[in-house]
Amino acid sequence: MKSQTMGSRWSRVALLALLLALLIAALVDRAWESRSTAAPVMDRSAATYEAFVAATYRVDGVTDPLQFCLQFPDPPGSHWDTDTTAAYCRMRFRGALSLSDIDTQFRQGHAAAVDRYFQEAMDTQLHDPSQPGALDAAFEMAGFFKANDEARKIIDRWKQLSPGSSFALAASGMQYVAAAQAARDDNPAQDLRQPLALARADLDRAVVIAPNMTPAYAAMLRLGALAGDERYAYQVTRNALRVGPDNYAIRVELANLAQPRFGRLFGGERVVQKEAEQRSQDNPLLRMAAQLPAIHRATCDCGDSPAERVGWAVQASDRSISAGDLALLANRVRDVAPRLAIELYSEALRFDPGDSDSARSRAALMAKLSAISAPDQSLSR
Repeated sequence: MKSQTMGSRWSRVALLALLLALLIAALVDRAWESRSTAAPVMDRSAATYEAFVAATYRVDGVTDPLQFCLQFPDPPGSHWDTDTTAAYCRMRFRGALSLSDIDTQFRQGHAAAVDRYFQEAMDTQLHDPSQPGALDAAFEMAGFFKANDEARKIIDRWKQLSPGSSFALAASGMQYVAAAQAARDDNPAQDLRQPLALARADLDRAVVIAPNMTPAYAAMLRLGALAGDERYAYQVTRNALRVGPDNYAIRVELANLAQPRFGRLFGGERVVQKEAEQRSQDNPLLRMAAQLPAIHRATCDCGDSPAERVGWAVQASDRSISAGDLALLANRVRDVAPRLAIELYSEALRFDPGDSDSARSRAALMAKLSAISAPDQSLSR
């Protein structure tokens, strides 16, 4: 009798163990199924990614940088504006002097040639509707925003060689602002009064000499943000929009200052976004400025889950955006959505082939996706 009781007890224990094992197995299967179902949402599917890679392979033989940019595929499923992309490609690949090029010109006694180059860029921006950002791009590609001693040295040399050059003054003010921003990033308590005073003096002189100096107004807006001078920011905005109501560089700075962390200047992001969208009929580049609120949301440190990060990145990249913003979005999702990140890095390099950080990050992710081999060679550019 005792033996039968013990046997019955062990039978019940075995049955319970079996039921528990089956329950655990079911839960594991369900979790795995859930993970498998969520994977395509978290990242591009293999098929979508491979189709993108194949599309890039078809334009890999295009040697002209502008044509390569124009023919490169947009992100899968996105709604980029064709006119905006074309205008941005032309802006990025119109041919530009680098900081080292400018230094070489100065060493050879050709300071006047540098001024002529920027004057031609200004004339192009003012009179060629197909190149609305020519002057702004010339300043950006020249590297005047670099916060280092070498940039300061070259620009100071320019000011000595061409003391009345509005371009030299604008470049100088821009570099002072960049240096002040770098100092603030290193030390939030840093006293910026001296560099900002130097920046304001040069920028004010630049726009007096050349009222259409749009890069100077963009730098002035950054200066106002760094100085915490709202009154100055509004004063600059009135003058800036009087001479460049549809200027991309100016609208970008307005969108940046309209963020909540800057006190929602100029009516806040929605107002600034709407104005940029309305002006995009005159300058298609403004569609990228109108997308900045989505960029700000996707790249903020807001405690988002991995899935939310991917969702915001997809939403932000659904419309035309700049090379720098593409790289920022890729950095946000590279650890959770590698295929999406590779696409975004590729788009950043489409517009900025010299972005070595994006090139390295993309190469590292591609190395991890060993299942895709031969077609990946098309992404080597």
